[in-house]
Amino acid sequence: VSSLSASGSINFPKSVTRLYFLAIFPSARSVSEATINTTSAIHFPKGITSLSIGKAAFEGCKALATITISEGVTFLSIGEGAFEGCLTLTTFPIPKSVTSLSIGEGAFKGCGALTTFTISKSVTTLSIGKEAFEGCYTLATIIIPEGVTTLSIGNLAFKSCDNLKSITIPVSVESIELGSNMLALSSVEKLLIPKHLEDKIPKDFDGKEKIIFYSYDGKNKKLTFTYAGYSPYIKLDSDSLEQMARATGLSDISEIQAIQARNLNGEVIEIILE
Repeated sequence: VSSLSASGSINFPKSVTRLYFLAIFPSARSVSEATINTTSAIHFPKGITSLSIGKAAFEGCKALATITISEGVTFLSIGEGAFEGCLTLTTFPIPKSVTSLSIGEGAFKGCGALTTFTISKSVTTLSIGKEAFEGCYTLATIIIPEGVTTLSIGNLAFKSCDNLKSITIPVSVESIELGSNMLALSSVEKLLIPKHLEDKIPKDFDGKEKIIFYSYDGKNKKLTFTYAGYSPYIKLDSDSLEQMARATGLSDISEIQAIQARNLNGEVIEIILE
């Protein structure tokens, strides 16, 4: 059996420091309302193809620093508040086998040590819930890879992420749903969106002045930006450019031969590299 679920609560003793789900609860593949007080590492073993981590499963595990999910998982669901308040969690690796990833409301809320969140290139369907990363004040990078075709991001998803300055949505996205308050109370300065998704942005989107639409002409190796405003210039940093290069399927920015920017008036504007 590759996909099972468990019901009720699972309470582990305070002495637990390393948890192997297969060893302790052989039939469990979905954990709901589990409380583990001092767990420092969690290992989800091989043999799982569908993994669902339930609501508040590891909430408040202040010592939890390491998560290992073995390759083979294709469906991964992280429930509401699943890792809320895990103060020492620095990263959350997504297996290369995952194709569908759902991050629930407040899943990583208050994970103050979380610095990066890299989504594997295998993911095609991605959902980020309301307040998913609220209070992750050291989170500086969240990478949505080229290959994602269906994307949804809820309101206040990046609230109080003080070090997160830009988010890039890849050109592979065909279906998108953004909460109108997605960027509210965040420090995100730039939201880079493929030009073909322009009409999918909510009309009441709070933070339109932060949006930069982009398109890539592969034949001429030309990257074009359209700033959602009327400024005579646009500011970009090297990290944003690299993110866009990867979001178009390129290995890095060196493959682009020409870059141009325009404002909403269609005027060519200056690009200032920060």
